Amino acid sequence: MKNLGFCILPALLILICSCNRPEKTFYDTGELKEEIHKDKDGKKHGLYRRFHMEGTVAEELNYEHDVPSGVRKLFFVNGGLESESEYKDGKLNGFHRVYYPSGKLMIDATHKNNALNGTFKKFSEAGALQEVVTFVDGEENGPFEEYYTNGKIKWKGSYRNGDHEYGLLEKYDSTGVLVKKMECDSLFICRTVWKKEGYEDKE
Repeated sequence: MKNLGFCILPALLILICSCNRPEKTFYDTGELKEEIHKDKDGKKHGLYRRFHMEGTVAEELNYEHDVPSGVRKLFFVNGGLESESEYKDGKLNGFHRVYYPSGKLMIDATHKNNALNGTFKKFSEAGALQEVVTFVDGEENGPFEEYYTNGKIKWKGSYRNGDHEYGLLEKYDSTGVLVKKMECDSLFICRTVWKKEGYEDKE
């Protein structure tokens, strides 16, 4: 009876270790494709990893009994971070960032209940702001601005029900001077209502 504990302990350790081992799937060519941790009911629980065929990590995300939780990360083949998005309550809720292969930030936005909401910003690889757009429930709705490569504002207006200009739309030249005003109606047809003297459209 004294040796019974020594027999049970290794068995328990083996059981615990086996429960913590991820299930693995493979590409048809034999390379590792996924590592999936599961709970006793077979639901995803713990770290999930997907791999590129080249062997580097393509995706990482934690699950709590099949529910996404925390930050989902996608990676380029070379290992660099491609995007990161925050999950809360099983849905995309929180920051959303996308990166160039160089590592520079491309998009800085926010999700709410699986849809883009709030301010969406896009940057050039050099770091210059290219556009700022307001999203509501996954659609462009509200103020937006577009910029020249030199950082000066190019267009300023509002979107309505998607990528449709509505209301006052203003255009600026590359020095930041207002050169044209337009009014966009409910059919999203924009008509010029004012031009700076001497200005001619070149686009």
